[in-house]
Amino acid sequence: MKIESYVLSYYRKACEMKPLHVPTMPEGNQRLMESIRDEVVAIAAKQSAEGSKALLRALAHVPTQFPELNEEIERIDGEILKVKSDNLKRPACGPDMGKLVDFAKRIGKVHASDLLAECGDDQSALLALLEVVKGGDEHWAGAVQGRLTNLLVGYDTTARLAKLEAERRGLISFAIELQESLVHCLGRSYAPWLINESTTAKLNAMR
Repeated sequence: MKIESYVLSYYRKACEMKPLHVPTMPEGNQRLMESIRDEVVAIAAKQSAEGSKALLRALAHVPTQFPELNEEIERIDGEILKVKSDNLKRPACGPDMGKLVDFAKRIGKVHASDLLAECGDDQSALLALLEVVKGGDEHWAGAVQGRLTNLLVGYDTTARLAKLEAERRGLISFAIELQESLVHCLGRSYAPWLINESTTAKLNAMR
């Protein structure tokens, strides 16, 4: 996984040669004005290149690959796939048809939470309730499906998936923030004005 933060990209782009503003030539000796223009443009190009070289050399030392981070992200991704696979498992038995009809008759009079409590750990009853609620309230359909999955795989797949995804985001965010801190540290020595510029540009991009 390549880590390239917004700030690192901004600094690199800032090192690119910017065209010098050349005012419109007034009436007069065009050859003289062109000569002045060419001299000024050449000086600007040279100084800009010299100034950028030092910063670019420093930025070349900023790491964008972290082998240990890659290994950990791969491990988390593998576990996420396993949890998602577990979440798709279905019971071998079918729904209790008597319960299905009963739930369908009572669903408008009895709250889904009471029906879920009534099912307990009975897979066929949970399947029957799922058939009744899956076309309506997404929350309760998810709750019933979650109870079924927990019975099959022995853990809460929804909570585990949320924890893994948060851990993944946190690791990547940490690496990005640390990289940006290093870039700003280098920027203080070579281009201090870019610190505020890049921070403002990042905030604007996030809005």
